[in-house]
Amino acid sequence: MSMTYLVDGYNVIKTTSFASLELELAREHLVAFCQAFRPNEVIVVFDGPRPNRQRHGNVLVVYAPSADRWLIDYVRKARSPRQITVVTEDRQIRGAVGAEGARVMSPREFVRGPKRRARGPVGLDERTKAQINEELKELWGIET
Repeated sequence: MSMTYLVDGYNVIKTTSFASLELELAREHLVAFCQAFRPNEVIVVFDGPRPNRQRHGNVLVVYAPSADRWLIDYVRKARSPRQITVVTEDRQIRGAVGAEGARVMSPREFVRGPKRRARGPVGLDERTKAQINEELKELWGIET
């Protein structure tokens, strides 16, 4: 059974090693990294002035006027909140979605990667792998 990961985009960026990157690059790397969670769906939500959605394989990127509100509303409207994992450090979001039955995961745990990672990120092109691997090797404990 597949899981849906809801990722509080800017919260994950600011609380992990993605914070060392320029903001636009950090967003791109986060979205590329999320593709490793295939076949699960990943929805990365960022605060943005106008609602906007973009699909990148198994990753849906959503810009919403309030990412916090969007994440909470998504879980509240879900048929099966227990099949949703929300990735954030935000206490208000963690409390609200946890009360609905969703699983909560810290950004640091999330960037360690999917648990069933056989040969590293799946479905990424070589250029994208090279860009994100250097930064994530230390977190994953991979020595070269």
